[in-house]
Amino acid sequence: MSEDIRFAAQQLMEGRLTAIDDVAAKAREVGEARTALETAERSYAAAYKAAQDAGWSDRELRQLSLPAPGRRAPGRPRKKVEAGTSAGPTAMSQD
Repeated sequence: MSEDIRFAAQQLMEGRLTAIDDVAAKAREVGEARTALETAERSYAAAYKAAQDAGWSDRELRQLSLPAPGRRAPGRPRKKVEAGTSAGPTAMSQD
């Protein structure tokens, strides 16, 4: 009888193990995609710099829908910076 219970438990666990295998595979895919994105961004930055060195201005490249590297496409704003570390306007000394 205990073997029957063990067998039933193993069958129940099989579905859970399959699910965890799927999660692990997708996590690996996400990691690979992040690495590929980082590589593509570095390559894009080098190609953009080469275009600038060849005489293309930032304005001309933007007109061709080629954004400067390191800038993200418009979308949701970034998270707010913690107080005390703001990159916002600072008081300027008066002459």
